[in-house]
Formats: sequence, C-alpha cells, structure tokens
Amino acid sequence: MQKINLRELYPDIYKKDTYLEVTDEVQAVFLADKRAEARYLRQMYNYKAHYFLDCDNGIEKAIVQHPPTPEEILEDKQLRDQLYAAVVELPDKQAKWIYARFYLGIPWIFLYSLGDILTID
Repeated sequence: MQKINLRELYPDIYKKDTYLEVTDEVQAVFLADKRAEARYLRQMYNYKAHYFLDCDNGIEKAIVQHPPTPEEILEDKQLRDQLYAAVVELPDKQAKWIYARFYLGIPWIFLYSLGDILTID
C-alpha cells in the first residue's frame, strides 16, 4: 500500500493535503499516466509543437485529433450521399445557388448581387 496526495492529482477539488492509501495496482496506473503525459510533452517539444497551438497550420490537429475510425468514414460517406440526394431534388435555381455557395465557395453577397443572372453550366 502506498500513500498518494489527492491535492496533487485534483488541485481544483482538494485545497489542502489529503492523503489516501491505495494499492500497488492503482499506484501503477497513476505512474503510467504521469509517464504518458511526460512522453506527450516531450513529443510536442521534439516536433516543435510547443508554440501557438491555436494557429492555423494544422499542428494542433495532428496532436489532438486522431485518424477517423471506419465507422466515422462510413457515416461521413452516408451523410454526403444524403446531402447530394437532397440537393438533386431541389428546383434547378436553388440547386445552382447551393452549388455555387458551398461547392464553388462564392460568397453570399456576390450571389445576391448576381440576382437572376446566376447561371452555372
């Protein structure tokens, strides 16, 4: 049995030192977690990802996000198919507006200025 300080693990909840005896297995889990966090911080530093993780160059996505699972890929494909089927069922003019705005990336203001002359072939 080993003693751990809950204030070190949960500083927001425990404001003063609170010691708790835990089994060796629980202590091993805490130690493994601490080592994994240290490895993560070393990896961020080694790959120069320790600066501006909120900038828009994809560093934060490479570290934070994981590759999509097969289920997520399948859901995305089904969603795209449903969206395509819904756009195909729209009247011609609405379908062209949706295509111009979301597929070609034309801003709404420009589309409104075109008015009835919007023809996409």
